[in-house]
Order: sequence, then structure tokens, then C-alpha cells
Amino acid sequence: MLRLCPGIEELRCGDEILVPGGTRWTEFNLPKGSLVKLRHPDVCCDDVEVPSWTDNFTTLFQATPNITHLIISHVVHCEAMGATFERLTDLDLKLCDLDANSFGTILRACPRLERLKFLWEMADWGASRPFMPEEATRNILEYAPNLNFLDLNMQDCAWNHLGGRIDVARQFSEASRALTAQGIVSTFESMRLTR
Repeated sequence: MLRLCPGIEELRCGDEILVPGGTRWTEFNLPKGSLVKLRHPDVCCDDVEVPSWTDNFTTLFQATPNITHLIISHVVHCEAMGATFERLTDLDLKLCDLDANSFGTILRACPRLERLKFLWEMADWGASRPFMPEEATRNILEYAPNLNFLDLNMQDCAWNHLGGRIDVARQFSEASRALTAQGIVSTFESMRLTR
């Protein structure tokens, strides 16, 4: 289907494509660089049986060298992205349950990242523990030097076993000050905990 739409600019692929036994992007046989106009894919992975969710999307990512805005939903693990997004400046991570290593892996694949929105939510099948604000700060300082907008919203359902909400809220405050002091993030939408 995508081979018939070489001029496609936006793409949303939902859960139905990625259910166990369903069609995988690797089965679409997209030639590398064949979707040069696609700038804004929105990908979702609820298939927890796949060891690395990017196995499904490597072909798509390699076919789209000009992505500028990527939305990734429901990801719980990331060993490798399968591509480097040289033109990507805007990244939304929605309802993802990532540990610090997976978060760093995603940031490393986006060397020109300027805007990051991350809605973190603990999943039963996801990270053994959420990354802490200082780990997020470390990853951002190391892998996202061009970042100038950050909206980091972490659902607080998992914080009770990590020292409680007040301690984590204090760490968020310290992390936001550290990023601002380094000049990495000049515009904070927010770093917050929500219920």
C-alpha cells in the first residue's frame, strides 16, 4: 500500500497493524529512502511479544530519511532504533514505560532534537522501575544538546515504592533547575507528576 503512495507526508499506524501474527513493516518491503516526503509518522506498538519493537519499524524508518516529527506510543523497551533521524527535531513519546537505557537509546537516534514531549506511564509489562528525574537529566544533557522545549509528564502511580511522591517531586524540581542552568532547555512547558 505505501509503495503506491510515494508522496505520503503523514502516516498513523495503529495497534491493529502490530498485533501478534499481524502484518509487520518488514513485510512491506519498502526500499531504503523510498518515502522521502514522509515527515510525520505516528507509530504505536502494543505487541509485548516482540523483543525490540523497532524490529517492526526498521524498514519504515529506513524508507523515511526526512522525518522531522515522530510520535511513538506504548513502547516499553528499546535496544536500538534501526535508524538515525538526522532531520528529526520534534519527538513525542506517549504512554511509554521506558527505563533510563531505553530513553537514552531513543535520544541518541535523534541528534538534532529540539522539542521533546514525554508522557510516561507505568505498564504492568514495562520497565522494572521508572527512571528517576536525575537519570532523565543525565540522558538529556548527554544526548539532546539542542533541546529547547521539554514537557516531561510522569504518571505517579509507580512512585510509592521509590520513596514517595514528595521525594520524586523534589527531584523533578532539581532536575528542571539543572537543565535550565546548563542552558540546555530554555523553555520548560513542565516537568510534572500527575495522577
